[in-house]
Amino acid sequence: MSLRRFFEVYRTDLRFQLKRPLLWVLVAIVALLAWGLSTGHVHVASGDSDMSGKKAWVTSMFSQAQFTSVLVFLVYGFFVAVASGMTIVRDEELRIGEVLHSTPLRVSEYVWGKFASVLTVFALVLALDVTFRAISNHLLASAKSAEFVGPFSAWNYVFPVLLFGLPVVLFIAGTSFLVGERTRRPILVFFLPIALLLVCIFFLWEWSPTWLDPRCRPGSIRGGTRCSCASIRAACGG
Repeated sequence: MSLRRFFEVYRTDLRFQLKRPLLWVLVAIVALLAWGLSTGHVHVASGDSDMSGKKAWVTSMFSQAQFTSVLVFLVYGFFVAVASGMTIVRDEELRIGEVLHSTPLRVSEYVWGKFASVLTVFALVLALDVTFRAISNHLLASAKSAEFVGPFSAWNYVFPVLLFGLPVVLFIAGTSFLVGERTRRPILVFFLPIALLLVCIFFLWEWSPTWLDPRCRPGSIRGGTRCSCASIRAACGG
């Protein structure tokens, strides 16, 4: 693999991705969501914490992990699938393949250059998302929402993105890229995030096996109660 040819494909596609309206629509959405979460106009419901006990700050790692895991999947999914899955399809529609076949460019250089540019773009969006949340929570918070804002810690924002955000983006981007490259059918690329959402709604999010500790089941978080590794081991008989 030639790094020079790889970087040329990466640079060219990155420049195209950064100019797409699709990307800036997503940036506008995450900015509005960050502001809405900080002011209380947007809520992410996960279980019930209104029964008793203390509530976590919206700036805590636990709250940011909730926001990241839900919003990245629901909001980013379609944008990532379209940007990644359509990159090969778009080149085929523009008949770029004939030009590429006349150059020394290898398939691996072309594919990895395209895929790396998509990942870079959405990694930048995740970075902007974290920045918007931090600014909204600590600089734009109203007097009403200030009581739910804790001390600033960059790691509270960065770690959930590394743990929950990037793997989801990588999975959706990789799967969409594979579907687009193998089938060359846009309808399958568009359907992929919808199919993943339906699977999560009807199977994963309501999945509650009998061996799982009751405190860890969907909708069973009460008063800030969290399931621990010890409780899971005890429920499993270990």
